[in-house]
Amino acid sequence: MLGRKFIMGEAFGFGWSAMKKNFLFFAALLIFSVIFKVVENMISESIKNYPFVALGTALIFVFVQILVSMIFTKVSLQVSNNEAAGSGDFFSFLNSYFSFLGASILYGLIVAGGLILLIVPGIIWAIKFSQYGYIIVDKSVGPIQALKESWKITGGSEWNLLGFSFLLALINLAGLICLIIGLFVSVPVTTVAAAYVYRKISAQTPA
Repeated sequence: MLGRKFIMGEAFGFGWSAMKKNFLFFAALLIFSVIFKVVENMISESIKNYPFVALGTALIFVFVQILVSMIFTKVSLQVSNNEAAGSGDFFSFLNSYFSFLGASILYGLIVAGGLILLIVPGIIWAIKFSQYGYIIVDKSVGPIQALKESWKITGGSEWNLLGFSFLLALINLAGLICLIIGLFVSVPVTTVAAAYVYRKISAQTPA
């Protein structure tokens, strides 16, 4: 089987260009994310002595975090498809909220199980199933189908995707080191670049 390829430099170049065109939109999302995280930490600290309240509050925060993740995924998919960020029926992805939540839980369990099995399977499975979020938001499918399709579209591109994931982490680490402000550049660039890669490998996969 021929490996599905993508050019990393091309993906990051596209992400850089998209970041500049949609900077204010991404900046607003990031500011909201930062405020949410600060509020979450403050509330969690204030109720840590009340276990049941803390547990319920933590679950609420998890639900909101999933929603934020879906918003970033939706925006990056729109931009990677040369659409305006936030355009059209933007909140249509909410219909797939529980599919995204279920797939996220399954993905975490799969990767954790793989890491227990001498680490290497966990890394492989993390790459093979990594596209589930894009698939759910893009196609409104269920969690199992999304994980199966992710396994399919990543076939032949595993090493490319592993190297790409490593670069994504390095770029965001650099953004964090740059007094955190760098994240306002690195996060949009990497999220759009990742969506661009999803588009590329998905388009090369037979139906």
